[in-house]
Amino acid sequence: MTGAAVFDSARPRYSKLIEIATELFSSNGYQATTIRQIAGAMEIKSASLYSHVGSKAEILREIVLDVAREFTDSALAAVAPAHTGEDQLRALCRAHMRVMTDRASAVIVYFHNWRTLSDEHQREIISLRRRYEGLFRAAMRKAIAEGAYRETDVAPSVRVLLGALNWTYEWRSPRRRSDPDILADEILGVVAGGLRRTDKRKKP
Repeated sequence: MTGAAVFDSARPRYSKLIEIATELFSSNGYQATTIRQIAGAMEIKSASLYSHVGSKAEILREIVLDVAREFTDSALAAVAPAHTGEDQLRALCRAHMRVMTDRASAVIVYFHNWRTLSDEHQREIISLRRRYEGLFRAAMRKAIAEGAYRETDVAPSVRVLLGALNWTYEWRSPRRRSDPDILADEILGVVAGGLRRTDKRKKP
């Protein structure tokens, strides 16, 4: 069965499969979840499930790649209308937190299991992550060039910022639907507070 045949996302049952598998992987763990459990949740036999997907690993691949692409696509859309480096960084953080909120279960699966993928698909994820982090680094460099932030090593600063944003899934209660934009602004404020120029002078 070809990849195109396995992952025909136009099929309603396929979409339901991905939705159910995402919730099971998120709540029970990928390794602990069986094809039988996924089929049972869909109220079909395990053998029937294989007419929609080739293996449990392929389901995981689809979930993880979809989330990684959504982070990047959302970031590109958010940063396009922003002008200053600070505005771009704020837009990126907000877009990131919206994906974290809207795709909470899938994000957990992504964070916990992307290293379970084949070497080929791990390389694809790493490429997407590098491109994604590059958007944050470019925005921070722009903010430095504009005089909003002091000179700093951008790469570790961006990793600290993304780490703070990502860690929210560990402590943020799903029952409290806090505004993702407000939370993103607060986290950026804490991290960027140490980068802000104290003399308030902008570069020409």
